Amino acid sequence: MAESGISALPTLQFKGAEHPLRSKISRRRIVGLVQLFDFSVAFLVAMLCFDQLNTTDSNRFPLALLIGLQFATITIFVNQPLQLYKINTIRSKRLTTSRSFAAGLLSSGIFLVPAFLAANHHIEYVTLALAVVAASGILACSRWVAADVVGHLIKMGAADLRICIIGYDTGSIAILRAFLERHCRSRVVQVFDISERLDGHAGSWLQYALDLFTAHPADAVVLIPSDLPASVGRMVHGLPYRSYLAPSLATLDELAACVPNPDGASELEALGFVRISDRPLSGWRWLAKDLQDRLIALCLLVVLMPVLVIVAATIKLSSSGPILFRQRRRGHGGTSFEIYKFRTMRVDPNASASGLLQLTTRNDPRVFAVGRILRSTSIDEIPQLVNVLKGDMWIVGPRPHSPLARVGDKIYAEAVDNYLTRYRIKPGITGWAQVCGWRGPTETVEQLQARVDHDLYYIDHWSPLFDAWILVKTLYCGAMHVNAF
Repeated sequence: MAESGISALPTLQFKGAEHPLRSKISRRRIVGLVQLFDFSVAFLVAMLCFDQLNTTDSNRFPLALLIGLQFATITIFVNQPLQLYKINTIRSKRLTTSRSFAAGLLSSGIFLVPAFLAANHHIEYVTLALAVVAASGILACSRWVAADVVGHLIKMGAADLRICIIGYDTGSIAILRAFLERHCRSRVVQVFDISERLDGHAGSWLQYALDLFTAHPADAVVLIPSDLPASVGRMVHGLPYRSYLAPSLATLDELAACVPNPDGASELEALGFVRISDRPLSGWRWLAKDLQDRLIALCLLVVLMPVLVIVAATIKLSSSGPILFRQRRRGHGGTSFEIYKFRTMRVDPNASASGLLQLTTRNDPRVFAVGRILRSTSIDEIPQLVNVLKGDMWIVGPRPHSPLARVGDKIYAEAVDNYLTRYRIKPGITGWAQVCGWRGPTETVEQLQARVDHDLYYIDHWSPLFDAWILVKTLYCGAMHVNAF
């Protein structure tokens, strides 16, 4: 903590203990598991139906695999507008089975339109229609089973919305906490009772909050607006959570009567809570990004395995010391993880004793000959594919920096107000800032600000096509870049 200047901050009251189950299962994970369950069932149903309808094609399995993936993807997209991924819908057997059956009919109908158009006999029409009904029935029955499982998890408290309250007055915090736990399916796991001014420590205050959120994660943040310092607002925008501004506490009980069936975050806005920030890439977008990058990392590791072996052997023969360089970096939500790179510098036994981070400079004498080639071609970054598989990083995202990295006499988090907003998503091996030329040394606050601005642009405009464009630019201009040394 001392590395972030936290000791200068006022003491904050931290209350609330995490339920043991919540460390493994949360509302978001329940929804994600249900989505994965739907995808798997739809995939298997499509393959089974194709196998029964097609008995002549010699290449049945590859075609069935493709059809299964297509049908499962359509099913997930159709389920979204029918609210099949809302906790109240998932746990209600009546709602989840009826809507899932309707979604199955719609998905199957969309998927089989070409087959219906190509059919030239009434028996084929009847067969296809029966396949649609059968597929829909299986999807609906599977959701009946899922409703039972989710119902048990909800009884155990796994679907409670974890909330952090930030306020300036102990009495107001107590009122809001009691209201949320009485009227919403939620549990207050953190309370920040701010009783002193922060006096310009916005960067360190955010770092402090991120450290606490790492140990006690929440799903949403609720602010009581009266007399909160402006630095708290900046802190909230840097957290990787959905955040709300509470309404007047005097009207809470009146508003509660308008929401008879609360469903976590969805009823907060109906109760007059104003959403002021949201998680980037939430829901299916986060899942799609995560799966996409892990699959790419796995494929690249398999293809590049001969290169990895050759590079490892070359490093071992060129310089004494370990093959891999390991360093602590900050990732999503401010969590710390160990990043992997091929070692490109000579081992300095006094480096860790100093406690300071010395960034690499052009013609750095610490870099040995082979290491200079690895750095200039960015081959030293390849081991970070393992970080992607572990879930610490993505292929594309903001580059992770050391918590000790400084520009001038300030650490990064204190030099730029919105620096820690980069923690709202996972860091990446390459990113928009890097392919736009912002790599290499960071000697001024302006250079750091430019990097942060590019990273935030990427967060706000993410899409699979944007990722593809960044990867193309990485291959085109990333290797042998003028600032790669």
